[in-house]
Amino acid sequence: EVVLFIPFYYCVRKNLTTVPWLDVFWRPSAAVAVMALVMWLLRGKTALLTIPVAALVYLVMLVILGTFRQPDVLLVMQLLPERLRKRLPFWISPS
Repeated sequence: EVVLFIPFYYCVRKNLTTVPWLDVFWRPSAAVAVMALVMWLLRGKTALLTIPVAALVYLVMLVILGTFRQPDVLLVMQLLPERLRKRLPFWISPS
């Protein structure tokens, strides 16, 4: 992956723009830190509990930190069935 990444990033930087690495990585890194803390607190418990709870904490932290931008949310909303879209809270709905 690194072998492919280096020329790809070189071309992106040369022809398009630089990548704001701090902005790209801080939110997922913070979410991983919270998830790791939850996993540490659940150590010794069964994996059937720990893994789903940790995954849910990670997803919730990504949402809380604002990782997903409006275009991303709209794309996901379009993929959901209509009956599910109608049940979403007003602050999530794209309309």
